[in-house]
Amino acid sequence: MARTEVQDDANSEEKMHEVGPMLAVPLHSSPPDDIRVRKGRGRQRNEGVLPMQTEISSTGDPGVEPARDGGEIWGEAKPLTSQNGQSSARSRRKQAASEELNPAGTAAVYLREISRRPLLTAEEEVELAMVMESGRAAAQELERGVDDPEEWERLDELVRRGEDASTRMIESNLRLVVSVAEKYTGRGLSFLDLVQEGNIGLHRAVEKYDWRRGFRFSTYAYWWIRQAISRALADQARTIRLPVHVIEQLSRQFSAARTLRQELGREPTPSEIAERLGVDSARVREVFDAAKVPVSLELPVGDDDESTLSDLIADDGSRSILEEVEDGLLSESLDRALAEHLSDREAHLLRLRYGLDRGGQERTLGEVGDTLGISRERARQLEVSVIRKLRRSEPFRRQFHAFAA
Repeated sequence: MARTEVQDDANSEEKMHEVGPMLAVPLHSSPPDDIRVRKGRGRQRNEGVLPMQTEISSTGDPGVEPARDGGEIWGEAKPLTSQNGQSSARSRRKQAASEELNPAGTAAVYLREISRRPLLTAEEEVELAMVMESGRAAAQELERGVDDPEEWERLDELVRRGEDASTRMIESNLRLVVSVAEKYTGRGLSFLDLVQEGNIGLHRAVEKYDWRRGFRFSTYAYWWIRQAISRALADQARTIRLPVHVIEQLSRQFSAARTLRQELGREPTPSEIAERLGVDSARVREVFDAAKVPVSLELPVGDDDESTLSDLIADDGSRSILEEVEDGLLSESLDRALAEHLSDREAHLLRLRYGLDRGGQERTLGEVGDTLGISRERARQLEVSVIRKLRRSEPFRRQFHAFAA
């Protein structure tokens, strides 16, 4: 097999990939024997090292590039040709960037890398915690100011050792974050976002851990990780933010519902969930109602995505054109009938009293009297007189009943 020479545009011999807060791990330790890597000057961005740029030559094909499969950099070579028979650096960079941004591929790489970190024993945790404590104390001394160069160098070395111990403590417990994050999937945040939030809680646990209490670090860190993820779900996962205690109660209800579903072989009722948790059933219903996710009326539906959800939802308060036309015709007929049988004042009183205007509202005798400038009793007498007059007209009675219906 012809020897293929690869120019690595990165600063180190190993491609680094960010996997957590302030943490970078190498993807692969070394290339195959038949590929020689030459270090070159690299370029970096805020989000990490740029994808490797390769300059490849071979006696067989016009250009070859190491195949990438599931995040693997070194693998079987595959031909990569352009119109001039040479590899396209722009195409390679675009392909590498798209693969690095693939959530599934990134998660697989992350899980593979953290699985290589050895777990700590109880003695190692205590030793690292003591080193971190000494480093924090040395950092405080340096902040206050040290004039002696030798003392400053000694304290700086303690700070560096404390930072190294903190990094090792974090890297050795990244799998704990993953195990906690898996329990919160499907609640509005992606798995990688949950892991990142859990890593923030892990950092906090490392800062607050007190080895003198005799607990294992994982026991202490679990609650910090869980709290960080719960707060992230409460703040970021929902359009309408829910308090943290409601999120935690909802998590307990979902857990109880899963257990009851396995025991009963059916969906449990809110009363059964409340009995299992020892809370009021009304509280369970209230939390479930608060957890409902709002859906946008502009949500595209259908295969063509041309229709929205609002196009398919009927407005119960809207009126059809036919109903509007019928109401208009009845109102006109009623106006003519009132004009034929009553005076303007009597017709106005009747409209106010029974809300005969379109969209009108019935008024009390006192309100009618105030509007017409008469007493309540006089308004009552006029109403009796108007009704008696209208009852004598059979055509009006039919029109009135049709309008009222």
